[in-house]
Amino acid sequence: MSRAVLAVVSSKQCRHCMDFYRDTWPELSSELKNISGIEVVEIKLETLSSPLDTSKYPSGLSKYLKWFPMLILVPTASYQQGLLNKDAKINPVIMNGKANDSGVEYSNEGYRMDKASILRWINTSLEKPQFVNTPQNPTTSIKPLVSSGGGRGKMIVAQGGDVCGNMVVKGW
Repeated sequence: MSRAVLAVVSSKQCRHCMDFYRDTWPELSSELKNISGIEVVEIKLETLSSPLDTSKYPSGLSKYLKWFPMLILVPTASYQQGLLNKDAKINPVIMNGKANDSGVEYSNEGYRMDKASILRWINTSLEKPQFVNTPQNPTTSIKPLVSSGGGRGKMIVAQGGDVCGNMVVKGW
């Protein structure tokens, strides 16, 4: 059983999402399949303002969807509880974001939307308390993720609806 679910959230209207899926996703998804304990869930929204399909995904994810593409790491037990109970807290870690009770705020953690940077973010995130000593991961040992290769530009934040760097920001 996995200890974490990686939600890869994108919009079909987002040019930066298209770039991500063309330039980064093929190699990244291949490498993610070889990482023990990570389950990948791709969430592809039709538009930048499409609601999350809560019959397929935890409704608790909705309040965190602020920019695209967005990577959200959730402890498996929290993700599964979120599927069963719409009011369940999912306790996410968000790439270049800080989750709080009202949603997410952008934080300049310096991760880029390239394979090496994303794998480094996953490795760092898996060291956080919500992923250590869980029923799916009874030990505290974490195997570092190894990656090679580079990537393109930085992930930059903008105001709602603006296009920037490697993402489109959904309305705040």
